[in-house]
Amino acid sequence: MTAIDTAKMEAVGAATATAAARRRWRGRWQRGARWAMLLLAALVILGVGQRWRASWWQNSQHIRFRGDIQNAMNQGREVVDAAKALAREGGRPVDPPSLGDMRRAWVERYDELVERRGDEGDFGLDYTPARLGLMSLWMRSVLHEYPDARSYDDRYTPPLLAFNTACELASMAGVFVLALYWLRR
Repeated sequence: MTAIDTAKMEAVGAATATAAARRRWRGRWQRGARWAMLLLAALVILGVGQRWRASWWQNSQHIRFRGDIQNAMNQGREVVDAAKALAREGGRPVDPPSLGDMRRAWVERYDELVERRGDEGDFGLDYTPARLGLMSLWMRSVLHEYPDARSYDDRYTPPLLAFNTACELASMAGVFVLALYWLRR
């Protein structure tokens, strides 16, 4: 084998390696472009869905059951009022009460119900701890913005709707990741 043959083989090898590197980069760019298009489509669909949902929210006012949301306001306000009392006792800022005061008031609400009702079993509160906690935090934000809020108004719902949307997005992402996991197994 001559030096010229060796040089030709090295040149072919380098060209082959360069072509392979280009193919790898092209594949990566194509995959990246596909993911970017998928993300863009998801964001567009999410935006359209949010506008559609807002439209339905406005157009469904006449069929909403207001008793449940009013009960949520009442139960949440009880916890917020108790948290404000705890804050006053401790010399801490009252509006809005701290999350620590909210947590203590939330726990005390259940302790008070058990103490008051004893073994009867009917506590007059059909809220699980997570739901009461969420409604209490919601009322904390509502009462901070609208201190005289006593009865339901649609102006109070944006934090709840945002939380609901965040939960839906987290569920959607979880299902997507789970589906990817199943497909790759």
